[in-house]
Amino acid sequence: MDYFVPEFVNRLPQLEAFENVLAGRLNRHIFLIEGEGAIGKSFLLEQFLYMADQRMFSRLDFRDEGAHTFLSLIQTAISDLGYQRFPATSTAINRVTIEAQNTILLKSEVVHQPQEIDQAQLRHILTEYFSLADLQNLAFDLSVDYERFPGQGKDNIARELITYLKNQGRLSELVSAGRKWRPAAPWPEVTRSPSDESSLAYQDIALYDNNHFLPPTMDRWQQQAFEQSISALFFEELSVLAQDQAVILSYDSFEKAPLEACRWLVEQLLDELTRGRLQNVLVIVSGREIPNVSGKHKLTSITVQTRLENFDFDTVRTYWVTCRGLSGDLLERIYEETRGHPHELAKKANESGGRPLSHQVMVI
Repeated sequence: MDYFVPEFVNRLPQLEAFENVLAGRLNRHIFLIEGEGAIGKSFLLEQFLYMADQRMFSRLDFRDEGAHTFLSLIQTAISDLGYQRFPATSTAINRVTIEAQNTILLKSEVVHQPQEIDQAQLRHILTEYFSLADLQNLAFDLSVDYERFPGQGKDNIARELITYLKNQGRLSELVSAGRKWRPAAPWPEVTRSPSDESSLAYQDIALYDNNHFLPPTMDRWQQQAFEQSISALFFEELSVLAQDQAVILSYDSFEKAPLEACRWLVEQLLDELTRGRLQNVLVIVSGREIPNVSGKHKLTSITVQTRLENFDFDTVRTYWVTCRGLSGDLLERIYEETRGHPHELAKKANESGGRPLSHQVMVI
């Protein structure tokens, strides 16, 4: 198997495990890569995709701008793998989004922007007038799973709750529900003019990327049904595609994923893998945080989970002397200063005049 060598000192266990999955010697459908910032997760993911270049793959980085809803995750995969391979899914999405846009046009020829709600004011109210338990109950009333937020504590829940509901177009619901809990708090006024139906229509529509909308008539249960139906179509066409060729779906910087994307990945995509209906599909997720599969036997039985650590002294010496062509005289001090962190080590080597890394392919 070919690998990019110089950058991948001390990452051979991960590369070999991935090669075994690709070759079918290890029956796994999920590969989770965890590690602290700048330790090489994205670089390792790049190497995985290089090794899998004879297979079809899709890649989404949650650091990129975008709504990152369940719909955008499906659309990214369809775009990368080819729209012609997902006719039923594409048709269903287009039908709903076109209906939603027609609804807006029927309301008015001009769509006005909804009234802005001061998010800083909302955050101040939630942190000053609510206890942690009250915020958890408020999230429950709004059908929001606060346990999936990155980080807990009152400040984190307040911030993530506002961000999540803003992305859903539901900040007015937060104001209304919060006012019931704390009527004396200085809540912002959310007014709708009875004559301004176009503004009303716009506020009630969940905006997705690429100008895709959900109809304003959809309640929460209908939205869940819509998600289930679109996901089922996508998985069915994905399984047909994977019968002829292996497919890899990769997701980087999972810690940046919003709540809806996290939920869809775990409850829809990973769950579908446990059912055995996507036999030739591999999902890779990397990040400072990764989906929690502990205690879930059906998931752990099909998962490879690895955590990238700092380099040990011997690996630092290999990188410093062999890969970068630098003197080993001050190696102990270099190791102490960088703690074996790949990014810090590379920066130190560049500052010391180390030779540029070669991207030549070498056989291991």
